[in-house]
Amino acid sequence: MGQYLTNMHFGINTWAWQLPVDAANIDAFLDWAAALNLPGDRPVIECFASPDEADLAFAATLKAKAADRGFSLVACGFNPNMLGPDTPSPHLASPDAAERQAAIDRACGFIRYAAAIAEDGKPGILSGPWHVRHQLFTGSGPTPEERERFIEGLRQITRFAIDHNVLAGFEILNRFESYLVNTVDQALTLIDEVALPNLGINWDTSHAHIDEATDIASSLSAAAKSGRLHHVHLSENHRRTYGAGIIGPQTPALLAALRDAGYQLGVGLELFCEALDPAIHKWSRTEGDPTTAAAASVAFLRSHLTS
Repeated sequence: MGQYLTNMHFGINTWAWQLPVDAANIDAFLDWAAALNLPGDRPVIECFASPDEADLAFAATLKAKAADRGFSLVACGFNPNMLGPDTPSPHLASPDAAERQAAIDRACGFIRYAAAIAEDGKPGILSGPWHVRHQLFTGSGPTPEERERFIEGLRQITRFAIDHNVLAGFEILNRFESYLVNTVDQALTLIDEVALPNLGINWDTSHAHIDEATDIASSLSAAAKSGRLHHVHLSENHRRTYGAGIIGPQTPALLAALRDAGYQLGVGLELFCEALDPAIHKWSRTEGDPTTAAAASVAFLRSHLTS
């Protein structure tokens, strides 16, 4: 077990438990997470970030309470289809300059949150699909003009991340959730074009198994060896208990790819409570409660951390 735990920090996300996790229930969540007996001396908790400065006070509380229980934190930024009944999330590649600026401002808000929960002396980590409006499609792939606007927006966001000592890892989504970037090769090309440090990848097993042309361990290896891998999600193809689908048997190869690349950041089990079902179109469930799913997922992961 030691060779893996030396290099990587394993953990779980807050939305495996319930939504929202806030000031009223943060202690209950952290007690729940502690009882899972996650691997390692300092497991990582991935939490939803808020782009609103008013929520930075809760971020400070979350940081302190997590540290008291031996957890480190990773922020996750998410841009849903709608922020309210009549308000779509802004689109970073939009032809409208005001909408692009709104998307930049929202991403920079996530970066502030990631900085606020970072361990002292270490960079903050931002994961998730903060770079795109979820499930926005145009009927084709990105045009050259869209890519140009997208890249320029990412440059502005990355400069903000550099100023705040945050590693901004955007989640590579599959083609049913986004059209701008769907594979590691596309992501690394994009990062090269942005041409700034701190921008990187949040790699996810469930997305990769849909769109990568080769086996997903090779995809993960390429991401890790690039030096631009900032966070990893271990999530089943059906988004339920990790190890109970077609991703689980590939776990040894995935861990080996990370180990061989010298990866030293977070590897989070990503599970979904029922409140998130509408966002990811997951209607059939096999678990009776989130604790059952999380405990079984942790046990499965631990079973592969013994060599």
